[in-house]
Amino acid sequence: MVCLPAISRLIRQQSFSIRMISPLPLRFASDQSIGKLNEKKIDESVEILKGMIANFKRFSPRVGLFSPQIELNDEILNKQIKGLTNYQLHTMKYLFYLNWKYNAINFKAVEVTKNTDEGIIDIRWQMYGKPGWMLIFVVDLANSFNKKPEERRDDWEALEGTSTFYLDNDGKIYKQTLKLLKRGNYRDLIRLPAERKKETTPS
Repeated sequence: MVCLPAISRLIRQQSFSIRMISPLPLRFASDQSIGKLNEKKIDESVEILKGMIANFKRFSPRVGLFSPQIELNDEILNKQIKGLTNYQLHTMKYLFYLNWKYNAINFKAVEVTKNTDEGIIDIRWQMYGKPGWMLIFVVDLANSFNKKPEERRDDWEALEGTSTFYLDNDGKIYKQTLKLLKRGNYRDLIRLPAERKKETTPS
């Protein structure tokens, strides 16, 4: 016959084993859920940022996406900006300058690299536009109709750069680095490289 103290010890040992083992799968499942949530948040941020870059003339940093303490390292103008309000003002200065200098300005995100472990999104962008006053732009546009459609922007000014965004644990952008990589004309910087890439890409 098994004595009661022995049964009691056996029950305590079994319950101890259950308490030690059962939380492990729960923590593992929780960690997986957090990882998936972060990756989903980064993917959502990528799509929003791509849209904001493509529609840069209406670029408006939102509180839900950008941290109030955001820091901008603008290597194009060699400026350090801190705080969302100053960031918004700096963006408005860019918009004013670009709209003043260029006609038919166009932005496009051409390559996106993301690091889900570090919460980093790197977007390579291209911009092109026709410098000069609107009247000159209209005259040049009329004179370009004897060219092929894909060649009408060949002498327009073009820029290529990168914007690197850093996300915090809440998925908000707390830091951005802005760099200019290349400057040239539309033909050499955008059209010809795109045509060469298309020729080498298997159909």
